[in-house]
Amino acid sequence: MRIYIVTLIIRFVDFFYKLKIKYFLKKKNKIFNVILDIGAHHGESIIFFLKNFNVRKIYSFEPSSINFKILEKILKIFIKRPSIRI
Repeated sequence: MRIYIVTLIIRFVDFFYKLKIKYFLKKKNKIFNVILDIGAHHGESIIFFLKNFNVRKIYSFEPSSINFKILEKILKIFIKRPSIRI
């Protein structure tokens, strides 16, 4: 039960932090040629940038083989555009 509550709190705080980042970056630029995502985990940042910005290329690095397999599955479901390759 404690883990569930802590997870909800983290998601709540993360939501507002991502909004802050989104508005800051939209003021600067709406088109990004390249984004580097070091420690891609399960693709949270990749999905965030693809939903909110025009991104030409994203280079993601995930050293954990377990997380990388999960990342591949999630991105195959999320990305249905033929121009994006995993």
